Amino acid sequence: MGDQRHKRAYPDGPVQQITPEWKEAVRAALAKRGVTQAWLADRCGVHKSAITVMLRSETMTSRIVAQVRDVLGVEPPVIGIGKISAEILDLANQLTAESLELTLNMMRSLPKKTP
Repeated sequence: MGDQRHKRAYPDGPVQQITPEWKEAVRAALAKRGVTQAWLADRCGVHKSAITVMLRSETMTSRIVAQVRDVLGVEPPVIGIGKISAEILDLANQLTAESLELTLNMMRSLPKKTP
């Protein structure tokens, strides 16, 4: 059992890829608001080191992308897909398993592009 004096809030949620452009958008949003990374961490419910680690150049994934988006209004990172597909994936990550199955079945019934 760990020492109760040193409990930290670790990020929770699905792991999502992040891009250097997205990190810059986060930094710009912080600067525009005139707030710190510690402020963002507090609003996201994580330890301030989670934001520092997320914004490092070598960090490629994060569990707090959705929280950052909600707090700062920064669009989720787009990794090799269009904005609409990225939004669909982001929304799908927020669904229950039952809702996700219903959504998938509905999407399967929609007309498809012809080659």
